[in-house]
Formats: sequence, C-alpha cells, structure tokens
Amino acid sequence: MTSLHALPGTDHVVAGVRLHVVSYGDGPGVPLMLLHGAPATSYVWSNVQRALGHRHASHAPDLLGCGASEAPASGRYDAAAQAEKMLGLLDTLAISRCALIAHDLGGGVAAHMAALAPERIAALVLTGTPMHEDAWPQASLAQLPRRLRSRAGELLRRAPEGGRSAGLARLTRSQDPSAVESAYRIVRAGPPDTLIVWGNDDTQLSAAYGRRIAADLAATFVPVMDVGHDLPAARPERLAEETEAWLADLPITRAVEARD
Repeated sequence: MTSLHALPGTDHVVAGVRLHVVSYGDGPGVPLMLLHGAPATSYVWSNVQRALGHRHASHAPDLLGCGASEAPASGRYDAAAQAEKMLGLLDTLAISRCALIAHDLGGGVAAHMAALAPERIAALVLTGTPMHEDAWPQASLAQLPRRLRSRAGELLRRAPEGGRSAGLARLTRSQDPSAVESAYRIVRAGPPDTLIVWGNDDTQLSAAYGRRIAADLAATFVPVMDVGHDLPAARPERLAEETEAWLADLPITRAVEARD
C-alpha cells in the first residue's frame, strides 16, 4: 500500500454538527468532493488530493461519526443523513456544483446526494462502491466481510492522531441497503457523467460487479490490474490519473476553465 501522509484539515459546522474537512488544491477545474468508506477516514484520499491539486480544488470530509468529525450519540449515520450533511457542507464551502469521488460505503452517500440534488452533481467517479441491496453494505460491523474486519485495525492505526473512527460501529449499523438502492434507481433514471475505476482483484466487490454498475449508468469503466478493494490508498496516482483525464474531457470542466 502506498505510504499515506495526512493533509491538514479544518472544522466546519453544518446544521449544528462539526465536520472535519481536508481541502487541498486550487486548480481551475470543477471542484471535487471525495467520500470515504468504512473503516477509513478522509486520510485515505490524501495522495489522490495531492495528485489532483494542480487541476482541481478538492474537499475530503470525515463522514459524521468518523475520524475527527463529531459523533453525536443521538445522530443519524445512515447514507441519506450523511448526504444531507454533505450537501450542507457544499453550501458552507460556497460550492454550487461539484464532482463526487466515492469509495466503499461513501458510494451510498454519493447516490443519495445525486438523487436529492442532481443539479449539484456535475460528475461522478465510483470505485469499489456498493449500490445494490444484494451486494453491500451489511447492516452492522459484525457482519462486514471478514477481509474488511481483519483490515479495520490496521487501517485505523494508519490514520493520523485524532482520526480514529469512534463512530464506525454506528456508521456500519445504520446502513440501509434498500434505501441506497432506491436512491441509486433514481440516479439511474438520469445519471450524471460517470466514471467507474475498479480494482481488478477486488474480492469484496468484484470487477464484474463494477461492470454491472457501469452498464447501469452508461459509464466509462476502467479496471486497474493487480489491486483490490483499497484502490484509493493502494494506487492513488492511478485513480487520480484516470479521474483527471476523464474530467478534462467533460463539458463542465471546459466551461469552468473557460470562465476562469
């Protein structure tokens, strides 16, 4: 796995809840929001953000209950609630439209964001994300696939001090696969431009499953050889390269850069 060196972050209050956000880069391209999964935090995107910084300003929040974001005991942690917080964060950051890059359970958050506010999602990049009820996520941490559970301690130890996911169990227990798939069906009816970048050796969500999503969304599909589920951390330069090249060809990117 590529060495990760965390970027500094800033706290923002959204609807009364504190969210920790790592913002990096000031390039002229469309702004990016990067959504992590479980059991990671925003730190997993550090090298992706560095690689894209010359072209795009990017913002990687710790999801509610994860990392350095607040973990209120009575808060909702399901993907729909997370999506509402992330849309509020876009308001706080004064971003009217962005491209979403999502991994793992972050894909469910992205699906809800695109279903709730399609006009705000300029493009979508997905990697190792579950969208169908029969695929992922599971209802609780205890039910997570064995390989993910075995890697949870290692991944959280690699996070910067203060970045350990105190709310990880709440996050995983709160996932509603049916609600994620319902949001996904809305997105499928009128999807944004979408890129699917998938680890060809992913044993949790196979490359064949990635192709299934790509077919659903009429998306570009890019398999990455010799890497599994942890693509953002293991091959950040490849994910950034594919994302940058793909975004550069989109009308939204050309319009933003022409305006600037």
